[in-house]
Amino acid sequence: MAVEYQTGLKPVDISIESKTGEQMDLSSSTLSIDYFEDILEPVVSMQITLNGSYNLVSELPIVGGEKVNVELELASGTFEKLMYVIKASSGDFQRQTGAVILHLTSRYSLINEGNRCTKRYSETTTVDKHVKEILKNKLLVPDDRIHVEQSSNTYGFIGNMRKPLQVCQWLCPKGISAWGVSGVSGKVGTTSGKAKGTAGFFFYENADGFHFRSIDSLVSDTRIQDN
Repeated sequence: MAVEYQTGLKPVDISIESKTGEQMDLSSSTLSIDYFEDILEPVVSMQITLNGSYNLVSELPIVGGEKVNVELELASGTFEKLMYVIKASSGDFQRQTGAVILHLTSRYSLINEGNRCTKRYSETTTVDKHVKEILKNKLLVPDDRIHVEQSSNTYGFIGNMRKPLQVCQWLCPKGISAWGVSGVSGKVGTTSGKAKGTAGFFFYENADGFHFRSIDSLVSDTRIQDN
């Protein structure tokens, strides 16, 4: 999902806050905004392209981790997101010319870098409950931003010092949808050897929060177009 600034969106607030608390308005120097959601990525991301009328990197300065507040007025309503700088690219910073691109990420991506899953997760607990526990206790995600679909199988594992988002993605193919078992294995035309596996789950963040959704449920309402 990409939001282009040039398409007539009205900026309400585009500002950046340095690590020392200094704030700077970026609304007048913003050329475009690209906002990305991907079911194959655990967190949302954003890129803001600024004109090169001044050297933002050295003037603020930008070192990474700065807060960037983006509030836009869209035809469908207000879009508001608090993001964090991970790097700045492009532009000739010495000559102070050319565009500067701020690469932004979700705050949970930064929290993820400083956390590890270290304990043993019980083999009597379902996969969806493991994901909920990691999101709440390791990434401090509020309950209203956790949307986890129930899985039917239990699974035990050891964290092995892996990052929380990495563990949640690792659990995706290990979950069995509560929608039920589908398909059969074995010889064609027989009912023996019914499959117990499914297509697995997706783990991703969007504007509503974090989602752990089975592929079975995501495609359950799809229809084949009639020719």
